This record gives sequence, C-alpha cells and structure tokens, in this order.
Amino acid sequence: HKHAIYYVLVIKSLEKIADHALIFLKQSPAAREKLVKQGKIAIAAYNQAMQSLFKKNALLAEKTIEFVQEQRLQADRNEVDRNDFLAYNLLRILDYSTDIAEMAIDMYCHENKA
Repeated sequence: HKHAIYYVLVIKSLEKIADHALIFLKQSPAAREKLVKQGKIAIAAYNQAMQSLFKKNALLAEKTIEFVQEQRLQADRNEVDRNDFLAYNLLRILDYSTDIAEMAIDMYCHENKA
C-alpha cells in the first residue's frame, strides 16, 4: 500500500502521545488541575489531527497545524514554564498531533486536489 510508511509513522506518534498522556494522568489530581485548560487544548489538537487522517482531509490537517502553532505561540507569550514536567508533556502531545496532521497532508493532499 502506498501509504504504509505513513501509517507506521502515525503509529509511532500515537505511541508517544499515549506515553505523555499516561505520564500526565499518573500525577496527582491537584497537579493536573492546574493544567485543565492546556489538557483540553492538547485533546482538541489530537482529535482534530486524527479526524484529518480518518477523513482524508488535508485542509483540516492544515487547520490543525495552524491551531497548534497558535497554541504554542500563546504558551510562549504566557511564558509556560518549560521546566514544568506536566506542561512539557502536554506540549509534546501538541507536537505529535502536528506530526499526525502533517502525515495526513502528505498522504491526501494530492488526492483532494484530483
């Protein structure tokens, strides 16, 4: 199948997302409570990236990447502490969601234009 390598890369990104989510969930509820908003943003980015992949929608994938870039800029503006282990894990989920969206673009961009 022409997209096999992309699926392997998506699976690797999913595995990394799961690792970071598990680390986050193993923390105390009080620690997680500080980052509820950021957690919802990470989940939204992940969901949108997966939808772009499942729906074979390169435009949705591009919107996902733009969304993540905006969130990263916002985190930089708010000076999210890069040394905060929980915040770091959520930022990594955003990054891996971007990777998935980029794979969707690579796989389906040409198909959507045909």
